[in-house]
Amino acid sequence: MAQRLFALSSLRFKLMIAAVVAAMILIGLLVGNSIRLIDDVLVTTVKQRVAVVEPLLVQALRDPVAHGDFVLAKRVMNSIHSEQGISYIILLAPDNQILESVGWTEPALPKLDITIDQQSDVTPDTFDTETVLAADGNTYCTIRFGVSKKILVLARQALFQESSLIGGVLIILLILLLLGQGFWITKGLALLTRAGEAITKGDYGVRVPVTTRDEVGQLSQAFNTMAEAVQDKVRALREGEAKFHAIADYSHDLEI
Repeated sequence: MAQRLFALSSLRFKLMIAAVVAAMILIGLLVGNSIRLIDDVLVTTVKQRVAVVEPLLVQALRDPVAHGDFVLAKRVMNSIHSEQGISYIILLAPDNQILESVGWTEPALPKLDITIDQQSDVTPDTFDTETVLAADGNTYCTIRFGVSKKILVLARQALFQESSLIGGVLIILLILLLLGQGFWITKGLALLTRAGEAITKGDYGVRVPVTTRDEVGQLSQAFNTMAEAVQDKVRALREGEAKFHAIADYSHDLEI
């Protein structure tokens, strides 16, 4: 248990955790920014689609609806539905009764979306909007239609999945890289620790190899210099102590 706690409190572990957290934050920001860009493209594309389809529907359906020819109106609606990629087209009377529809079979009408990025429970992949069909001061009906967002929604989901996968792989590679780098950095520190423990036990001749010119190498060189100075001091003390004992023994012999 003690070794486990030591491992969790080691410099190597702290460096790895700090780098992984920083990488996860960076990857999260990149993924979020990518999704935001996709959403911006989605909104712009749907707006452009509505701007093209809305006047086309009004222009193509004005005469058939004004003359009450809903058979012709449905043929026009079928043509626009298939050629323009519209999810559905519904002609609504002023009392919201369905006059004619293409691509819509539900009894309840789809709810209008306030914003393009809003997702309806009934039509989550469609932007539901409407326009009024009027001519010469007369309002004939309301055209409710849905512009598909499915391709862009799928693109956003695919982007999120790919970004998450790439982010996971990068984090794994980063962990492996940091483990190797942490081992390389802390290896020199471990040698210094063992050498310091040896000196405390009286082994003043211990030295550590200086294999790099970085901060760890400079620290190792400084340790060797300190160890050599300590060894010289201890040697001098021992020589002085030996001389003192020799003089003391000689004086004792003279007294006898």
